[in-house]
Amino acid sequence: YNETGAGVAINKAIQAGHVSRQQLFLQTKFTHANAQDTASIPYDPYSTPTQQVMQSFESSLSHLGTSYVDSYVLHGPSVGGPTMAP
Repeated sequence: YNETGAGVAINKAIQAGHVSRQQLFLQTKFTHANAQDTASIPYDPYSTPTQQVMQSFESSLSHLGTSYVDSYVLHGPSVGGPTMAP
């Protein structure tokens, strides 16, 4: 899953006039830390779940090069472990 690469391709297509942002349906997801590549977690895994989702969402917007997404999926809850704040 390469959000940055997808963002580059999407923005190139928009800039070339092949498609408009309004014609696209962009979906991305939040994945809890236990299912992430530990080298690239887009949020602080020790922050509260709410903060994790917000940080991940902002990271996705940046990677995709857009100001909004059309769908944001919460991909699997985490129970306990480092992804839950004390």
